[in-house]
Amino acid sequence: MGASELLTEIKRQYNLLSIDTKRFAVKAFVLVILFNVAYILYFGPSRLFDRPLTSFTAEITNYLLNHLYKAGFSLKEIHRGALIIYNKKGLLLIGDACNAFKLYALYLGFLLCVPGTIAKKLIYFIIGIALILILNLIRLVALTWLLFNKPEWTNVAHHYIFTTIVYACIFMLWVSYLKGRELI
Repeated sequence: MGASELLTEIKRQYNLLSIDTKRFAVKAFVLVILFNVAYILYFGPSRLFDRPLTSFTAEITNYLLNHLYKAGFSLKEIHRGALIIYNKKGLLLIGDACNAFKLYALYLGFLLCVPGTIAKKLIYFIIGIALILILNLIRLVALTWLLFNKPEWTNVAHHYIFTTIVYACIFMLWVSYLKGRELI
């Protein structure tokens, strides 16, 4: 299939979509472009959201580790992140990529693109942000447990298992939000 045939097929498939789906697709596309440009040019370099969110995530993780797992963890702020320390050794680096900011933005962006009442969006916003935060904290505590007990599993858990779990939960929230709507 050549490029012109592919473009024709995309147009044909696009024309089969409902008006709500088309609106969603256009809004989502524009929002993704705007967010990424803003993040690359301003939010990322300035750390406007990343700095406080990474610090908050690291502080809560440190608290949970000390109170739920073992005592003796401490926290050291480093460039673009925080280091969880145990027995004077760096154990877990919580960088800006670990603070779930992009997940919060993705989840919120979806809610902004889909039609719905402000009340319903607000309820799902609160539930979704809380769930993402809790899942991220569980992920960080679980990674620490793995580092102590099953270090050979840490990489797979970090990059695949926990990522899949978080995205599956976000997807289930979206499905719940859309329940009863015509999707196509």
